[in-house]
Amino acid sequence: MNISTSSTDKKSLEFSTLDPIKAYTHHTVPLSVALTDPRCMPWLYEHYTQIFSFVKKGILQIDYTEQLRQYREILDVVQVPIYKSSVINDITSFLINSINNNLFITIYVDEFYLPNRYATNKLHYMRQIVINGYDADDKIFYCKGFTRYNDSSFKDSGYDQYGAETISFDVLSLAYTEGHDRYDDPPDNYIVLWGRKKDFPGYEFNIQLYITRLNQYINSSGQMLSQTAIGQNVFKILEEAVYWMIYERKTTVDSRAFYVVYEHKKRLHDSLMFVRNLINPPSELFDRLLSEYASSVVVKAQKLFYQYLHFEYKARIKGLVVDQVFSPYDEDTPERQLVVRTLESIISSIQELKMIDMTITTNMCHELMHKFH
Repeated sequence: MNISTSSTDKKSLEFSTLDPIKAYTHHTVPLSVALTDPRCMPWLYEHYTQIFSFVKKGILQIDYTEQLRQYREILDVVQVPIYKSSVINDITSFLINSINNNLFITIYVDEFYLPNRYATNKLHYMRQIVINGYDADDKIFYCKGFTRYNDSSFKDSGYDQYGAETISFDVLSLAYTEGHDRYDDPPDNYIVLWGRKKDFPGYEFNIQLYITRLNQYINSSGQMLSQTAIGQNVFKILEEAVYWMIYERKTTVDSRAFYVVYEHKKRLHDSLMFVRNLINPPSELFDRLLSEYASSVVVKAQKLFYQYLHFEYKARIKGLVVDQVFSPYDEDTPERQLVVRTLESIISSIQELKMIDMTITTNMCHELMHKFH
């Protein structure tokens, strides 16, 4: 990927409107770039069948197993190492030059300095954003990232809104420079440039590889570094994290993990819909299972996410986590009892979802093995 210098007054690069993965920016950005080309859709359907869990700073997180290097199959990707802010003296010029060369840029910035953030002027927090355009006359960058935490409409917004915004040259430069001078975390020490491959021939869907990955999800097989669980075993770890909230009275999981579970089920359904059209002759059994997956697994996963999100919202706004979950063991107030009942109900929902997901995905995988042996 060669970068040449050029200059215009304004430029904006197109994002895909699909945004099929919203849980984590490191997936959303490359897919938002790649899926403007419909020939990349088979790559999407072949991937994101496997999830794993890990603990970061005491909080359980769930993510997909796709890594940065895997996007090189459909995108040109360059990682620019940063060792404090001295490496790039003029971040504004660097960003403008990259956009003029049709490259999307992801960088980490300190949200303390950005407008419309939960952390604005309150706390220093590094967050990744993507820059896809600029206007030199108005001195603004066109960006996409997680914006304000929307408490008033939590059911619609999820946890953070992931959307487009504009940030001034000066503010973005400050948030970048101050952030990298303050923090020294390995993920923050790279700027990543994303570009569409020239003369891209398209991606050929590999049904055998897809079946293998689906089978690995069902059987909890595969390996990720520092994992606590993979595949179906993620449900068990998620259940245990909620138990810890009850008995250890400390927050061990947040709504992001539940959202990834829900999103993963939606992703599997989309890919299985794609695979359905490859079955010749059509399979009545697979069609029935696919319909059950949508009406049972996907719907139950969405309800589970909303169930926990509703608890998290009330705990944050009304102080239940601080006042009740963390209260001394000898206090058994009605509020504390309500918290326990709510979390026990969430555990039951996790167990129910795990059982039905395992049953239907196993039957669909067996049917695919039979059709594509």
